[in-house]
Amino acid sequence: MSFGFVEEQSVILKAIGRAYAKGITMFAAASNDGANREDNISWPAKIQEVICVHSGSGGGTKSRFTPWSSDNHRVMVLGECVKSLGTYMSGTSCATPIAAGIAACILDYARRVGLSEDELLKLRRTEYMRKMFKIMKKEEREDYWWIIPWSFFNDKRSDPWIADQMRIAIR
Repeated sequence: MSFGFVEEQSVILKAIGRAYAKGITMFAAASNDGANREDNISWPAKIQEVICVHSGSGGGTKSRFTPWSSDNHRVMVLGECVKSLGTYMSGTSCATPIAAGIAACILDYARRVGLSEDELLKLRRTEYMRKMFKIMKKEEREDYWWIIPWSFFNDKRSDPWIADQMRIAIR
């Protein structure tokens, strides 16, 4: 969800509730109003059923417009100078689909390394995907988890090691 609101939206909250009950991982932009929001993180990114996504530069520094991290609101991926349709865009709205794409790659890889159907269903859940992102973080920068998938999925990591990390996330 590359959008955010100041207040809860009941129609969207009901849809989030239905998706969450089905074990669907959801992501939302940390802020569409920059780092100076009075309430810090936008809704729905601030609720537990959703993974809040912050923006970072290509080097992993917090974007000047991303709000402060807190509790389970620490995931940060590339969100600056993202090329789209011949132009460059920046924002947590750009970072959000990148985080969702990383999650899709995690789930695909989990299938290929032999996680069971039950394990896959668990890994699809928001709380376990959040744990997976925490395991994958390259490092913690300014209280954000800088997620770069190529540091986790690379030639130095064996498939059994990666599968074990995924199983750790769903415990």
